[in-house]
Amino acid sequence: MIMKKTLKQRDEMARILSNPDNLIVSESLVGRLDFGEEETAPEISTKLTVGESVVSGRFRNYKVSCEKEPEQELKISFVCQEDQLEKLLNIKPATKCKVEIMENKIEGGLMGISISSRHAELVITVVLTRYI
Repeated sequence: MIMKKTLKQRDEMARILSNPDNLIVSESLVGRLDFGEEETAPEISTKLTVGESVVSGRFRNYKVSCEKEPEQELKISFVCQEDQLEKLLNIKPATKCKVEIMENKIEGGLMGISISSRHAELVITVVLTRYI
């Protein structure tokens, strides 16, 4: 019961934060209000390469775990179009991969990929390890 309440609160907070200027707007009013032109942040290109498979998208976030261990675990998320799903499903973990974020290249062992859907796009989170 507590878990359901926490998830519901998190979903509601995400909905509020997705409104323009973080205004609290009911779902039924969102389409009726005109908030002017939205400022768009510059897109940061991201590319995942595993063997012959290449998936491109827009950078979302980056997280480093285990900084002081001999290996670093990195979680990199990006958004891509749904037409790249078949390529993603054919990628096997435990292989070498390369992630390019703008001109920066990160290489390591692919630990896993999670795929979720957001509108007509896919949110991809890649977990990789590299030795430091």
